[in-house]
Amino acid sequence: MLDPICVGLHTTAIAEVFWAALHGLVVLDRGGRQPHANRAERLALLIPRFGGMPA
Repeated sequence: MLDPICVGLHTTAIAEVFWAALHGLVVLDRGGRQPHANRAERLALLIPRFGGMPA
C-alpha cells in the first residue's frame, strides 16, 4: 500500500508514521476527544496520503 509514495524514502519510517497517525485518531476518537461525526472525514484525509491515491 505504501510503495507508490516510498520511492527514495525509508519505507519503515513511512509505515511507522502512518500507523502512529491512525492509532492517534483511534485513541482520540475512543476517548471522546474528537467529534464522532467527523470520523470518516479524518480517515479520508489520512489514508489517501499514504496510499498513493489522489487526496
